[in-house]
Amino acid sequence: MSSRLVPVANTDDVEQPVRVTECANCGAPIDRNEWHPVRAKTVDDEFRIYAFCSDDCRTSWSGPDR
Repeated sequence: MSSRLVPVANTDDVEQPVRVTECANCGAPIDRNEWHPVRAKTVDDEFRIYAFCSDDCRTSWSGPDR
C-alpha cells in the first residue's frame, strides 16, 4: 500500500493536503480521511492492512504479491 499527498479544495476553497492511499486491488486513489473497506493479513510475520476503493475490489482481491 502506498500513500501520497494530493491537493484538494476544502469548504473555504483553500487547498489542503490530504493523505491518499491506493487501492490494493486496482490502484485507484482512496482518501484515507473517508471510510473505505480494508482487509488485514499477516505476511512474513508482519501484520499488514490493505485498503480498497470498494467492496467489489476487496472481494476480488487475491492477496498480496508476496
